[in-house]
Amino acid sequence: DNRAAVVMADIRAPGTILAHPELSRLISFTRPVGVLFTAVLPFIGDADADTSVAAFRQHMCPGSMLAISHVTADGTPPAVITGLQNAYSPAGTHLVFRTRARIGTFFGGFELAAPGLVDVAEWPDPRGVLASATLRTAAGVALAQR
Repeated sequence: DNRAAVVMADIRAPGTILAHPELSRLISFTRPVGVLFTAVLPFIGDADADTSVAAFRQHMCPGSMLAISHVTADGTPPAVITGLQNAYSPAGTHLVFRTRARIGTFFGGFELAAPGLVDVAEWPDPRGVLASATLRTAAGVALAQR
C-alpha cells in the first residue's frame, strides 16, 4: 500500500524527518495536518525536545493540530518517579518528568483546545482505569492559527 510509510529516524534530528522523501510523498504541510508527540518527549532532554517540537510546529499551517502526551511530575509520587527512572536507567535511557507548566511550553503559540492541557484522568473514562493510576500523564491538543 502506498498510502503509508515508516521513516526510521531520530526525533532529536527533526530536519531529517521533515526532509525525508517518504514524508514529503505522503504529507503536504501546506494543508492542515495532525502531529502526535505521544509518549516520546519524556525520553529526550529539554533542548532536544524543544527543538524537535518547534521544528514541526514551524512546518504546520493554520488548521493543523498538535497533540502531546507526557508523564508529569505533578501529582506523581516521588517513589514512582524514582522507580521508573531506575527501571529505564540500565538500558541507558533517562526518563524525564516535567511539570504540566513545562509541558505546556511545547505548544508554543498554538491555541489549546478544550479541556486544555489536563491530566488524562480528567478525560471520560468509563472503566475508571485512568483515575486510579499513580503515574500522572498530562495531555493536550492545540490548533495552529498563524
